[in-house]
Formats: sequence, structure tokens, C-alpha cells
Amino acid sequence: MQILLVDKRTAAEALSVSIRSVERMIAEKSLPTVRVRGAVRIPVTALLSLVSEQTPLPSFELDPAIALCNS
Repeated sequence: MQILLVDKRTAAEALSVSIRSVERMIAEKSLPTVRVRGAVRIPVTALLSLVSEQTPLPSFELDPAIALCNS
């Protein structure tokens, strides 16, 4: 079975930050949470989204000759 939710400690380890940093992200609403019988859990999909949003896409320099051939 796939893990869907993690606790703050596991989220912090996955992001290589402190638990306090995770708590700040939760307070800032930049990291959504789910409550399961009172326990705060973070969706794994939210962690993946956070990382993908923070990761810059590589920039490619386009050769003008190639650009002209494709137009």
C-alpha cells in the first residue's frame, strides 16, 4: 500500500528542514494538512508539489538557426 499522509517529523526529514520549519509552512498555509482523529498529517502529494514548485526549470538556449527551421 502507498503512503498517503506523513507526520511533521517525516515531512521535515523528507524536505531536509527542521520540524519548526514545517510548522511555519503549515502556519503560513503554504503546506496543507489533514487531521486524522486529531493528529496533524501532511499529504505526500503536498510535499511533492512544494518541491516541484520550488525547483526551477532548466533554461535552454535556442540556436537561432534551429528556431528558423522550425517556423
